[in-house]
Amino acid sequence: MILKLPQGWRRDPFRSQASGSTDIFLGPISASVGEMAEPQLLVKTVPTPEETTNFQAIAVALKQQQLTAGGGEVLAALTEATLVIDGHPARLDAFTYRDQALQSVVMQCQGCIQRLGAVCIVMGIARTANQADYLPFFKQVLNGLQFTDNAGV
Repeated sequence: MILKLPQGWRRDPFRSQASGSTDIFLGPISASVGEMAEPQLLVKTVPTPEETTNFQAIAVALKQQQLTAGGGEVLAALTEATLVIDGHPARLDAFTYRDQALQSVVMQCQGCIQRLGAVCIVMGIARTANQADYLPFFKQVLNGLQFTDNAGV
């Protein structure tokens, strides 16, 4: 998979997995020690049986998991759309919620792309103060994804 990010973005070597199934990228805005670096972008591959198309179910489960983990509830649904990314069916969700751990309202964008034998998840989180800039950026990242083969991610 080819992921095109604007200049200034960097892979987080401390939180990305060596196996390559999960990568975390940090935006150009630096954070003070103990604060959330933002925006953040997580890219993960989830293997699935080849004949299934469960990107929709995974998208719903991810949203619920984030809300449960954050101890919050959706404050606003910004976007929920089915689209095609590099010839593959996908779902885009963007919503805001109060994250109890961060003591802040945050925006989460997530894209789940169905591939043969895998679902590619691209998830981004930023504080709502930055949502006007971050939502268009996230859509641009999703639409710029290019997959290098037809088997998995």
